[in-house]
Amino acid sequence: RRVILMDNRGMGPSALPEGAEISIRGMAEDAAAVLDALHIDRADVLGWSMGGMIALELALARPERVRSLALMSTAADMGPLLPALERMAAMSGEEIRKAMFPAGWAEAHPEVWARLAQRPRPPDMAVIQGQEAAMRRWPGVMGRLGDIRGPVLLLAGSADWVCPPGASRSMFDRLATRPGPVTAFEEVGQGGHWMMHQFPLMLAGMVSGFLESQPCE
Repeated sequence: RRVILMDNRGMGPSALPEGAEISIRGMAEDAAAVLDALHIDRADVLGWSMGGMIALELALARPERVRSLALMSTAADMGPLLPALERMAAMSGEEIRKAMFPAGWAEAHPEVWARLAQRPRPPDMAVIQGQEAAMRRWPGVMGRLGDIRGPVLLLAGSADWVCPPGASRSMFDRLATRPGPVTAFEEVGQGGHWMMHQFPLMLAGMVSGFLESQPCE
């Protein structure tokens, strides 16, 4: 499959336009602009954490551009994540980094650090703070989930304290009532918020299997 990995505004090599606001809906518009620039009519969209919120907004605002959604370690409203935001506010960057895995997991699997991609430049803390503020302002889309047209795969880590698996279960309960589109939910044992670094091949297999199970257009 062709995979397109985009950096949200202000992250990696993507610039933050002077005076531009950081918002979940605005970043969804940026994602649509990437599809426009690459002349892609429709895409299967995967979003992790805040990226899942962006993917939900994209699917609701531009349903004709989103064939399916894979949502990993995310939520349809901010309620389940607020305790984690408060906890992280009192943690150092290194403490947060280590806490993305279940307690003791990284010590038992030190090879995981080599799987993390190297950043092209240090993150701009003003942008990080802007993203946090954007999530806190986000009204959520729980009441609009029934309007999502395509199939949805929900992946949650059983040991994810940042976005507890109950947030994905709540989305599944709401999405499963839709007529037609498939909704699937998988809880990954021992999965932390960075479960894609813990179990990359397994998660890739789950996503690939979900996409392959969908009828061809």
